[in-house]
Amino acid sequence: MALKISEGTVQVELSTGTRTEAPLTGDRFGGSSVLSISYEASTGSIEIVTRRGDNLTLPLAKLNEDIRPAVPVVYLDQCHWSTVANRIYNPDLVRASDAAAADSLIAMARQGEVVLPFSSSHAIETAATYNVKRQDLAAAILDLSQGWQMRSPIRVRKFEISQVLAPKFGGSPDLREKNVFSILQDVMYEDRPVIDSSGLPGDVSHVHAQLTLISAMYDVLLDPGKIDSQKPASWAEYHNKVSRDGAYKAMSRSQKREAAIAIGVSDVIADISEVAMRLGMRSSQAESAVAEIRENLAGMPFLGLYIDAVDERLANGSRWVPNDLVDMLYLGCAAAYADIVVAERVATTYFNSVWRKRPGSCPVVSTISEAVERLKVIPRRQIENSCRTSPSS
Repeated sequence: MALKISEGTVQVELSTGTRTEAPLTGDRFGGSSVLSISYEASTGSIEIVTRRGDNLTLPLAKLNEDIRPAVPVVYLDQCHWSTVANRIYNPDLVRASDAAAADSLIAMARQGEVVLPFSSSHAIETAATYNVKRQDLAAAILDLSQGWQMRSPIRVRKFEISQVLAPKFGGSPDLREKNVFSILQDVMYEDRPVIDSSGLPGDVSHVHAQLTLISAMYDVLLDPGKIDSQKPASWAEYHNKVSRDGAYKAMSRSQKREAAIAIGVSDVIADISEVAMRLGMRSSQAESAVAEIRENLAGMPFLGLYIDAVDERLANGSRWVPNDLVDMLYLGCAAAYADIVVAERVATTYFNSVWRKRPGSCPVVSTISEAVERLKVIPRRQIENSCRTSPSS
């Protein structure tokens, strides 16, 4: 199956040699950054040809196949993706001290020795750049991620909530949400995209949906135009007000901890309500559901870490900026489930600080060099047993 975007057609050729062609509907194909995207059933791979000359190949998950990574997962913050992209397309811009490590990580990704997942945070931050810089960054991410995505942190925390509430109140978690890192192309979205493939057989419908999602995302990312994003300024200012508040400052450390838990849980009240309704809980049980979440934070890798980070930063009087929400959601989710996270220095500092009460060393480091060194010593057993699915999955 091939979407010939530059020609405005979709072409399907069966193993018997039978071939059919139909027009693509829409009026913007002439401006697409993607010339074609095709799926070869015999290899199970997708090939993308871009207008600027990139040829990208990645595997496509089969219908109902949501596999877990068999190699270490290394999540890169956007600033480190920029280093990797520069090393590929503008090597002179990378400091000599970073070059060797970047080369090693690129080689390992291309050889399938590590997974470098793509997230919706990367999509948002890439869209803020433009022209060749954006296209280089997008091409590097799309090439080296090899189709692997990190599930939306909102969906991850909903699954964690469902894992806590289901045993107590009944119902079953949606096990389709269990893998935090997946090769399916719809997991990075906050909600499952709905694509109309009515009338097609299940496996063909699956390929059609995956090609549609990939072509749309790649086209948006490779478009050289700048897309301005809105920053959650009110969220940051609220946390600044709390940390400056005299009553909060006068609290004991344990009281500040309780305040942070209340703030963190209030952030996810809508998620708790949604999950509770899906599990069939009665409205009269809402208060009990919230109490259950508060009591089980230690068993919720991502939500527990998120609230610990809120507590740490409020207690230290840290200044909050709008992008902190993105960092705490995406880096926090990655830190809870990936083998290594390469973040900027501020996030590295506070995640390492709140990790003190957890087993093992914090997976968050601030340089690609540190990540490459850690990859050399990660025990195979840790890779096989690492928490790549939500607890109890």
